[in-house]
Amino acid sequence: MPAISALELRPFELGMYPRVDSGMLKLSITTYFLTVARLNFGGDKQLRYPVDKYDRIWAPAKIPSGEKEFRSRTNVSRVHYPPNKEIDMPDEVMSTAWVATQWQNNVTFEVNLTGVRAMRAVPSFYFSLLFYEMLETANNTRFVNIYLDDDGEQRFFGTQNLQLFWLQVYSRRWTFTTNAPTFKIRANGTSPNPGLINAAEFYGEFDAVVWRTFQNDSSTLKTFSLSAPSLLDTAGDPCLPVPWAWVVCSIETPPRVTQINITSRGVGGNLPTDFGQLDRLTILDLSNNSYRGRVPASLRNVTTLTAMNLGGNELEGELPGFPPLAFQNLERLDLSRNSFSGAIPTELEKLKNLQNMDLSSNRLTGELTFELDKLSSLQYLNLSSNLLRGTVPSTLWSSSSLQLVDLSNNEFETLNLTTWYQGVLKAKSLEALQFLGRSSCRGIKSRRLYLQI
Repeated sequence: MPAISALELRPFELGMYPRVDSGMLKLSITTYFLTVARLNFGGDKQLRYPVDKYDRIWAPAKIPSGEKEFRSRTNVSRVHYPPNKEIDMPDEVMSTAWVATQWQNNVTFEVNLTGVRAMRAVPSFYFSLLFYEMLETANNTRFVNIYLDDDGEQRFFGTQNLQLFWLQVYSRRWTFTTNAPTFKIRANGTSPNPGLINAAEFYGEFDAVVWRTFQNDSSTLKTFSLSAPSLLDTAGDPCLPVPWAWVVCSIETPPRVTQINITSRGVGGNLPTDFGQLDRLTILDLSNNSYRGRVPASLRNVTTLTAMNLGGNELEGELPGFPPLAFQNLERLDLSRNSFSGAIPTELEKLKNLQNMDLSSNRLTGELTFELDKLSSLQYLNLSSNLLRGTVPSTLWSSSSLQLVDLSNNEFETLNLTTWYQGVLKAKSLEALQFLGRSSCRGIKSRRLYLQI
């Protein structure tokens, strides 16, 4: 199993990579970089931290066997930086180079793009060629021309003027045609010294993600941040580039919010009235917080919900209605430990997929008017600690799925033992029944009655 025990991040200085610096400034990100290659010309080993304090990995470029037009050179002099430029390169990288053996020769190197293009489509590339005049000669000046051979077509990019102990950088964005573009560095016609190059960086460049989380989803989630901005991660976009810690998103474009989990986070306030806009939501867990007020009527529009847990809050008012098509996919419903009042809606019996329902510890009143046997998937039912009255529906005994039922601490009428026992004999699946305070009936599944009062 892959594992990681620690992660150390070493941020770049602002200005080192200006094309992506807007992201460091937390402004509108314009570009992302994907590392393709960092080449150390003249080096004989890989260099990284602590040689490079940012832990960039510099691979030694190898001179092809039999190559005579250029060779490796080394000079351990200190690297000097141009004024007003935030360029930070390791001395060990810039103290080696490939240098042409004669004035008219080319220093040639190839970049392999096959691997990165196999990993993902790269629209364009960004490269930096680094030059450092480290060789003390009679005339410490060098002019080098930069050429690119891309699929047989040679292009001239420009000329760099190199001066002793001063680092120069040539950078640009380019769309390569071939998977093996070749660069050539050659002395300019006026240069007293042959061509030279010290290092190069190549990146795949991607425009900033233009897609964001579906607008309706994003606007609804933003309202959660108003209740406890210090307790919830609400920086940036809810789904991109990575989802907030309490959100799960789909992989479609644009991404949709599919799950919300804010259990036991100490947040509160009223629930968003526009909940119905989250029409791809499958799981909603806001349990054990301090949410108050009523359940938004728009929540019934979220027909994709399979699990909803609002237990352990300060919600009040009547239970949400269950009109046709509302909550049809709901499998788990927990509204316990709130202050809901009024009757349990009869429409609840339409939830054919409901398996677990907990409405305990509220202020629910009235009789049970829904038919339990119509909840054909219901296995667990907890209506304890309410103000429910009347008789227990006879459909309790005819349910083919119910296994655990808790009706304790209510105001139900006392059940005649004979009637109760007859119901027990008819029970198809009940394993445990809690009824009338501390009274209990167990062993029902095996049709044996054990009553403790």
